[in-house]
Amino acid sequence: MIRGKTGALFQWNTVAGSWFVALLVNFMHNWYVGMMLPGIAGLIVSMVIWIVPESPRWLLKYKGRDAALASLTLLRKAGSDVGPELDSIQEAMDAEATMPKVGTMDLMKPGLRNRVFLAIGLQVCQQLTGVNAILGQSQTFFGKFGIPKPYLFNNVWTGLQLISVTIGALIIDSRFGGRRSQLLLATCCMGPPLFLSAIFLQVDAPWILGALMLCIYGCAFQYAWGLVPWVYPSEIFSMNERTSAMGIAVFFQYGMNALVYFSSPVMIHWSIIGTCIIFGVINVFNLAVVTRYVKETKGVPLEMVPQLFN
Repeated sequence: MIRGKTGALFQWNTVAGSWFVALLVNFMHNWYVGMMLPGIAGLIVSMVIWIVPESPRWLLKYKGRDAALASLTLLRKAGSDVGPELDSIQEAMDAEATMPKVGTMDLMKPGLRNRVFLAIGLQVCQQLTGVNAILGQSQTFFGKFGIPKPYLFNNVWTGLQLISVTIGALIIDSRFGGRRSQLLLATCCMGPPLFLSAIFLQVDAPWILGALMLCIYGCAFQYAWGLVPWVYPSEIFSMNERTSAMGIAVFFQYGMNALVYFSSPVMIHWSIIGTCIIFGVINVFNLAVVTRYVKETKGVPLEMVPQLFN
């Protein structure tokens, strides 16, 4: 199965883009360049989107079977018989058409609300790990750690995260990984480095020790917390539930993201040691959440996943 890998591509591209930008800005200390980069990316997408083909599912619904058959044939190996697959897509679409629509108010019904709260919880916990607080204030944060050349260290830190997120994405569907198992391992590796960083700062230890702890912490985040909160909510809802439930979960994700970005400068300027301790405690709480509520969905058919939470 490649369900986890394809869902993890969102985070992989985010980290790859962050590393590229960090590398570029390191050589071009010009804020105009930083402001232009999102516009350049949007311009590229607006040009390339016109050559992206429609999905077979969309074509089957709006253009007919022949158009969908031609598209699906291009996506599969040459000579493959895609007729049965197209029939299964049609059956799924017919079944979905008979399903009752699930609105926002229906999300609190028994049997569904526990999955909604879990999806929201994972998104909120992801933001409260503290990584985005560092990303938004990286130069200030690394400077208070006593790290010389924060720009250069940001390249190293982001580059190691790119390696980690690649490993996480590659094994998330394999027998070596999984949603729950990767979250447990990552969370166990995120709290201790923050507490040790606070100790190193308190005793004025060499900056390299704090830098090493930050690298372990960042890599652990990307190994699981960067990936799973995007993959997991898309798996635990049925097709008729997914639109409303995912909308609520992502709303809380961006709301908490805004809160972290607004509060992190205040926290960092207040006390870098206190900031490490606070996020360390939150990661211990995250471990309790994962241990108690997250079920393993790797390899489970989507139709069977909701039953795990009943």
